[in-house]
Amino acid sequence: DKLMILFAGQGTKDKISMMVADFIYAKAQDNYIEIHYLKNEQISRFLIRSSLAGLYDSLNYDFLVRCHRSYIVNLYNVSSIKGGRNDLRITMSHADEMIPVSKTYVDDTLEGLKKYKRFQ
Repeated sequence: DKLMILFAGQGTKDKISMMVADFIYAKAQDNYIEIHYLKNEQISRFLIRSSLAGLYDSLNYDFLVRCHRSYIVNLYNVSSIKGGRNDLRITMSHADEMIPVSKTYVDDTLEGLKKYKRFQ
């Protein structure tokens, strides 16, 4: 499936597009978002100037889930989940970082994981 995702920030050069399979996660840092993606089998990062909420609203795909106020993950690239409803953490393929799931977003995240990964 050759679907492309475009991430666009506020600046004219704040744009990057990639295939869905290559997007791992996005992490908010102050006024920027760090896009983590695969390039030649290695994790690369690209910074865009945007709020996470603004970016999330512009990405209308239900396999992209906001799991925390600072993170958006690509459900296709979730490799494992740990913990229970109150301390859920996600591991992404190709990434070392454990991504927290906050209580606000736990229901949506679990729903998405059931749908895309058949995690129970």
